[in-house]
Amino acid sequence: MKNTASAHSIRVVLADDHDLVRSGIKALLSMVEGVEVIAEARDGNELIKLVAALTPDVVMTDISMPGMDGITAISQIHTTHPEVRLLVLSMYDTVDFVKRAVANGACGYLMKDAPPFELEQAIRSVMATGSYFSPSIARRLL
Repeated sequence: MKNTASAHSIRVVLADDHDLVRSGIKALLSMVEGVEVIAEARDGNELIKLVAALTPDVVMTDISMPGMDGITAISQIHTTHPEVRLLVLSMYDTVDFVKRAVANGACGYLMKDAPPFELEQAIRSVMATGSYFSPSIARRLL
């Protein structure tokens, strides 16, 4: 379904140092009703500034970015804006990365090789239940 921005839309800020990845995610989310990408960041420093200015509902961030990495940004955002849901979108699938992200405030972890429908599922899940983990990650955490 086509996204129609409304007062009840889930407001998302994307952070990834790869323009093509951000553009692709934004294009996929533009087709999801009730989800609106309100800003994009190329690194953790830019992400922190955007969150302070816009206070989104969800931040979807990569871990590996130049300047300030995603884990450090997550930690700072969680401290200053604990109401913002922090969702990692990464190619790193080791339990260590997941545990570090969660320990610093992430409430979800989505693999970059996940099927597109998982983007919506992850965003809606972190908003409704407070967490989401890609099935492949969840199995490793058990």
